[in-house]
Amino acid sequence: MKDQDLTAQQMAVLAARIGQLSGKPSSSSLHVHPLTEESSELGDQIAVISSEKQAKGGGLRQIHDDRSLFSTNAWHSDITFEPVPSDYAMLKIHTLPATGGDTLWNSMYEAYDRLSPAMAGWLETLTATHDANFFADEARRLGIKMRTGERGSPFNQGGNLQAVHPVIRTNRKSSRIS
Repeated sequence: MKDQDLTAQQMAVLAARIGQLSGKPSSSSLHVHPLTEESSELGDQIAVISSEKQAKGGGLRQIHDDRSLFSTNAWHSDITFEPVPSDYAMLKIHTLPATGGDTLWNSMYEAYDRLSPAMAGWLETLTATHDANFFADEARRLGIKMRTGERGSPFNQGGNLQAVHPVIRTNRKSSRIS
């Protein structure tokens, strides 16, 4: 929302409350990214993305490589590599870089609603493998320990960052799928 001045901790409380109201599993809490350092000053559930850190060789080079010829190179859904992905993502821009820093959000419900019934039906039969095992390589490169303990759900733990999910996942309140 425009002109909101929420702290990172207030955003975490808001995200947790939205999750509760939307019916998230009671065993799930806010997600902990596998590269969030233990005892982060902002808390385990808050991941910091820094263009300054990336310029010095830190951060995620694998998915944010500016040398790509494809504009979709960094297009992604957050945390789909987990067996129980996060329901929501929140982003607060603290310091906007001189160039770049653009983030686009979209409604996949809108995209789904625009599919023909035949295409939607076919896509509903498919699964996709979501793989983020490159985070282990990044952890080694950066000299940090990857988080292998529980990451927001008892099902999200260990060193394998790969999950298979339906291509079409909908909230039970979706307009087409009940």
